[in-house]
Amino acid sequence: MKLIIWIIAAIVTLAVTAFAVSNRAPVEVDFWPLPYAAILPLFAVLLVAVVLGFLFGAITTWWSGRKWRRGAREARRENDHLRRELEAVKRAASATEPGRSPLPSTNSGAPPSLPPSRAAQG
Repeated sequence: MKLIIWIIAAIVTLAVTAFAVSNRAPVEVDFWPLPYAAILPLFAVLLVAVVLGFLFGAITTWWSGRKWRRGAREARRENDHLRRELEAVKRAASATEPGRSPLPSTNSGAPPSLPPSRAAQG
């Protein structure tokens, strides 16, 4: 997997380098309404625009996922709380009846037997 990532990175690097070499013509970038203007190579202007667009999209995506991350945090907290509560119940049950498991054993393959009801007794 790392080899594939390195190969893709090398191809992208070569493509960006070829693009930069091919587009060295100077362009004037005007920062309207400010009184500033800069003369930059075309490849720099385009690469900066692509990077800024990527960052804007990444931040927007991260921001839109905040409710899902919050829900996952709450579910994890509840899961941890319930796990601790279950362990406490298991410890309490094993402490009150030594030698007996707090949960019915299902290793035999047969369903657990139920005590007879009062109606069946007579």
